[in-house]
Amino acid sequence: MPYPSESDVLAAHFSACIEEAPDHRLANADLHASVARWVAENRLPPISPKRIAMGLKAAGYRQGNRNDGGRSWIGLRLRRAG
Repeated sequence: MPYPSESDVLAAHFSACIEEAPDHRLANADLHASVARWVAENRLPPISPKRIAMGLKAAGYRQGNRNDGGRSWIGLRLRRAG
């Protein structure tokens, strides 16, 4: 059975693990860790940070700078477990 496309995997991860939150920012490091954990748990091939960024940009999300110099995704946050 072939693996799903990266865009399908990212959409499934987004649905399961991410939510829109207008007053929040999701740090790149937290997003990448979440994707890595999720694909490993689901026995899927890893997705590079560049591909993750391309997928979110294609979906209309924007990156911004954080006060500590890191990068983040504007208007997104990780879903709370439970």
